[in-house]
Amino acid sequence: MGLGDQARNLAKQGKHQAFVVTKRTQRAAKAAKFAAATAAATPYSALRPYKFDPSRYRRSFLAWEAPDRLEPSAAPRRVFAAWTGENDLTFARATNLAQMRETLGVPVELVTPDNLSEWVVEGHPIHHAYAHLSLVHRSDYLRAYLLHHYGGGWSDIKAPRMTWAPFFSRMDFDEGAWLMSYRELTAASVARLPGRLGLDLAMHHPRLVGCGAMICRPHTPFTGEWLRQVDRLLDYVGPQAADHPGGVRGDVVGYPVSWTDLLGKVYHPLQLKYLEHVRVENGMLLDFTDYQ
Repeated sequence: MGLGDQARNLAKQGKHQAFVVTKRTQRAAKAAKFAAATAAATPYSALRPYKFDPSRYRRSFLAWEAPDRLEPSAAPRRVFAAWTGENDLTFARATNLAQMRETLGVPVELVTPDNLSEWVVEGHPIHHAYAHLSLVHRSDYLRAYLLHHYGGGWSDIKAPRMTWAPFFSRMDFDEGAWLMSYRELTAASVARLPGRLGLDLAMHHPRLVGCGAMICRPHTPFTGEWLRQVDRLLDYVGPQAADHPGGVRGDVVGYPVSWTDLLGKVYHPLQLKYLEHVRVENGMLLDFTDYQ
């Protein structure tokens, strides 16, 4: 190897090291930013109660009116979960599903490709882009679809910590409750969006609830807007997703749906709009360790 080649290799190594340092610095800066937001948000949100103002988000779907002819009804005592791939459940997921059925105190319905057709509502087909979504995003879509049309509970296939029977009872007696889940713990836990909406989500995250486990009344404005916005997003990205299907986790070149597009970026903002109908039950927090 000549001196010229050595110099080029050294330059490449230096450039790579600089890139690594830059990325680490950026990650550290983001982590510090969200840590600061988390520390500031709890007293800020307590001292300045949130009040929804659609003019503040005039370019967001939050400014739209809710769909017509919605009639909220009771949340059935049933919890949905989904496994959207053709492969069998992993050992950890199968173990968690068994624990869900033993612990939750209500029936658990596992929706799979084999039985999905049984849950499709007449006149409301599954979106045509569903087949091209990643397996993770299919689960995000089904969460909105099933909770709007059927209601009840939803849980990722992770181990629960206690029975949900008391939470369903609370929903029965609290007619103003449309959504119930565990509290989001940090600003980094909620969807990251630009502008005023992103700022409000971060600063008022103590008022928001998680998306891994929840109970919803069906046919509420909350679930109606949730599913409508997800459908509109799929209308937009559907053609590109058909050309670049998402695979398992969506990490496919050209796949147009980012990690939180179909869940957090819709679900969290809508909570700001319907905050008076959101209820916190931290007993619904799942075990987020060892679930692969």
